[in-house]
Formats: sequence, C-alpha cells, structure tokens
Amino acid sequence: MVAFGRTDLLSVALVAGTLVVGLVLLPTLPPTVAVHFSASGTPDNYVPRLVGVVSVPAIMVGVLGVLKVAERVDTPNDPRTMPTVTVATMGLLAGAHLLVLGWNLGYAVPMSVVVGGAVLWSLALAAYVVVRETTAI
Repeated sequence: MVAFGRTDLLSVALVAGTLVVGLVLLPTLPPTVAVHFSASGTPDNYVPRLVGVVSVPAIMVGVLGVLKVAERVDTPNDPRTMPTVTVATMGLLAGAHLLVLGWNLGYAVPMSVVVGGAVLWSLALAAYVVVRETTAI
C-alpha cells in the first residue's frame, strides 16, 4: 500500500507554489508568452498568458499522479526512492516553469545553463535511484 506522506505534501506544495507564483505574475506578463524554446534559446511557441501560467502546474499534477501509480504498480526496493524522485521531479518542473516565466518578464537565462542544469539534476537523481535500489536488495 502506498501512503500519502510528508514528501507528497511537499510535492503538492511545489505544485501550488508554482501556480500561485504564476498567478501573482499574471498581470505583469505579456498577453502571449513563450513556452518553448529552440536549442539556441529562441522562443518558437507562444500561448495566451493564462494558459502559460496554468499549463505546467496542471502537468505537474498529472506527473504526480503517474508517479503515485508507478509506485503502486512497481514498488521500489527502498521506500525512500519514490518520495525523493517525486519531490525532485516536481522541483525540476517548478524550476523550469519559473525560468520560463522569468524569461517572459525579461530575465533571459542562457539556454546552455538551463539545459546543463536539467541534465545535471537528472543525472544526480538517476544516480541516487541506482544507488538506493541496488543497495536495498
């Protein structure tokens, strides 16, 4: 049985916080916001600002649900693995969304920094899972 614990509350708080920040920034965002960027950092997809603000928190809710189902279907060997994966995934999505909102407010971040950070975050999380799951057997 998969329980709803502290880390789940933290994940929900990350979703809620991401949504709240977006809603607070909503009036200051342009009418259409960039939500996707090419490898060079040039925006290549725009949506109305409300869609841009609520889409990632909605996706986060979906991802949270998928992770909870995955945990139930294939329970990890170490019970600390999935809570960490869940919070780390919500944190990564929240961070990416905040960077996109910031870009739309005029705070450009080099794409190499964004991609590099996401890759390092993902590698660190994958390494954590491998270590936890292989030592828990």
